Amino acid sequence: MKGYNPEEDPRHERRVLTGDELAKLIQTAERGPERYNMPGPLRAMAYRIASATGFRADELRKLTSESFRLKGSEPSIFLRASATKNRRPVDQPIPQALVPILAAWLEGKPAGKPVLPLNPAAAKVIRADLTAAGIPYETEEGAADFHSLRAYFVSVLVSAGVSIKGVQTLARHAKPETTLNHYAKVSVHDLRGAVESLPPQDAPKPPPETDAATGTHGRIKNLRALPLPYAGDGSARIESETGGSTISMTANDKTPEPLVFKGNERVLVASKSVHPAGFEPAAYGLGNG
Repeated sequence: MKGYNPEEDPRHERRVLTGDELAKLIQTAERGPERYNMPGPLRAMAYRIASATGFRADELRKLTSESFRLKGSEPSIFLRASATKNRRPVDQPIPQALVPILAAWLEGKPAGKPVLPLNPAAAKVIRADLTAAGIPYETEEGAADFHSLRAYFVSVLVSAGVSIKGVQTLARHAKPETTLNHYAKVSVHDLRGAVESLPPQDAPKPPPETDAATGTHGRIKNLRALPLPYAGDGSARIESETGGSTISMTANDKTPEPLVFKGNERVLVASKSVHPAGFEPAAYGLGNG
């Protein structure tokens, strides 16, 4: 007969604890009485490690002090192949914040001995701790059993934006469908955050970088830009294509000479002040000849 797989059984819908519920569960277990020959601090540590690694209860039972690799910039917990469900060794990374807590807890632990000898009745134990903490065991979303700590681990990774491939690797799932269908729980808060990240639909577009850089944004847009000169005479006087001088400026001049009008043609009249850089006159007006 095919063995029971709690990760893919649709008959048992489990819910994911919130961050506040997990913190309250750990604190309550830490101060709580012994249950099923398991002291409160031991249960609290099991909850911490399970929610930070996704390790199953059977995998936690096989951890020894040598399993913890806490030195260096990439701390991890190692499980040999015989200790994992898929019979593959794993060197699971853990958050840096957990390192000092584990280091203090492992101090004085004998080598080669299990550090988390959990009672087989772990499901009953966590239910008792949930009740003591005032956390509902079952809601509309499902029940919160020991395996919910693994579901919490996966769901937090998904909420943090880790790729499905990354989550699948950390959860050690053979198929991405298992990750998506049974562990990637999405809360209403997550959905609200995703919707609020959409850009406003009617927001004004920012000015082009060129406008912002030259300071032309916000000027009257109906005026045509002055044409750049194509040639000049020997004294640096700029001539129009029709022969009349549109603006007379020598190399040493700082102010333009009066414009020469031709007939009744509408021309631009320059003001007396000119931008120091020589690219933007301070103001222009329209006049009739």
